[in-house]
Amino acid sequence: MRGKIFPKDFYKKTLWRVGSSEDTLEIGDSFMVEKTKVKIRVAKTPSTKEVFGDAPPFGETFEGCTRFKVGQEFITEGEMPEGFCTWAWNNIYQQILTLMFGGNFPWMKEKGTGVFCCTDGLRPVVFELRRIE
Repeated sequence: MRGKIFPKDFYKKTLWRVGSSEDTLEIGDSFMVEKTKVKIRVAKTPSTKEVFGDAPPFGETFEGCTRFKVGQEFITEGEMPEGFCTWAWNNIYQQILTLMFGGNFPWMKEKGTGVFCCTDGLRPVVFELRRIE
């Protein structure tokens, strides 16, 4: 049985671009979402001292992540770029997909952008993400 689920504007204002002339989507309706590329830029690779000062957990100290260099850039269409850290990729992949399919993060002033990091607690890497239209 078909039923109305959300007004079309709900999807237009959040994540989806709906391509139908009806006022609402109905269960069973299909719609297309335009896929774009996303640029990943390494914004910061702080050392343990920068993150915790002189009192790091367990007394462990490390320089910043050696896998990335500040300013390094990658372009993705949903696949992990060659040479990218698998751990970091898994941490930011959901945000990349959000941007690829037209979503935005309400706390960011500029639409199509986001700042996220990997979850290495002792030497995280901060990434700037930008949708390429």
